Amino acid sequence: MRVLIVGGSGFLGNELVRQSAAEGHVVAATCLTRPGTAAGVDWLRLDVRDRAAVVDLIGAFSPDVVVNAAFRQSDWVTTAVGAAHVAIATAGKGGRRGGCTGDARCAGVREIAATRISRPPAAGTTPSRQTSEEFGLMR
Repeated sequence: MRVLIVGGSGFLGNELVRQSAAEGHVVAATCLTRPGTAAGVDWLRLDVRDRAAVVDLIGAFSPDVVVNAAFRQSDWVTTAVGAAHVAIATAGKGGRRGGCTGDARCAGVREIAATRISRPPAAGTTPSRQTSEEFGLMR
């Protein structure tokens, strides 16, 4: 499976990259300034605030799955608008996407199943809660 981890050089993204590569997936991961350290990964520079760049990168890599772990606490545009850019670009290419939320970052997660895929939120739940449940962070 071709997996794209957006924000792959961050704390959570790095673990997702590591586990995806260990499972034998073809992995590309993005970084804003410095690539991560995982071997066997195609490290790509990306500013998620640039919608055209996000669309181009997702189109060029053609992932089966996109997981967005990009996060910058002090930058709403990166965290929220960037996430929208990733979701829109993924949907436009017919891909599947998973989301990593603040819930995951705050839970002290050590093991995350990188191959979990997000689905539309069930009635009465939020995307954040649903994603947390999929990754085993909430019960």
